[in-house]
Amino acid sequence: MTHANTLKPLAALVLTGVLAACGGGDAEPPPPPVGNPPPSATPDTTPPTVAIASDVSAPQATGPVTFTFVFNEDVGTSFDATDIVVNGGTASAFTRLSGTQATVVVTPLAGVGGTMSVSVAAGSFTDIAGNANTAGATLSKDYLASQSI
Repeated sequence: MTHANTLKPLAALVLTGVLAACGGGDAEPPPPPVGNPPPSATPDTTPPTVAIASDVSAPQATGPVTFTFVFNEDVGTSFDATDIVVNGGTASAFTRLSGTQATVVVTPLAGVGGTMSVSVAAGSFTDIAGNANTAGATLSKDYLASQSI
C-alpha cells in the first residue's frame, strides 16, 4: 500500500467530519432583510374616507363653528382648503393637524339665521397609495341670527 492510498481514506474522513460540524450543508436560507414587505403582501386599493364633526353640540350655533375632518387613513397633503365647499358662512383658518385630521372655522353671515354646511366631494383627496376617496361627506349646522359676529 502506498502513502497515496492511505491518505485518501483519511482525507475523506476529515472532510466528512468538517461537513458534519458545519451542519452538513442543510442550513436554512437567511430571513429577508428587515423593512422589506412580505412576498405575499397585497397593494393598498382601499379608498380613504372622511367624517366631519363640529365643535358645537347645541342644536344651533351662535357664532363661528370649527368643523373637523377625520380621515380613516393618512391622506398626506392631498386634502387642503380648496377641497371644502362652504354654504351659509365664510371659511377661514384652515389647519392641517396631521395626515388624518384637519379643521376649518366657518363664521355664519351676520344678522341672518339659517344653516351653514361644509362638504367634501368624492375624488377630492387621495391616500398615500394614491387611492382617491369615492364618497363625499357633508355636515350642516343651524345658526341663530346675530347682529355682530
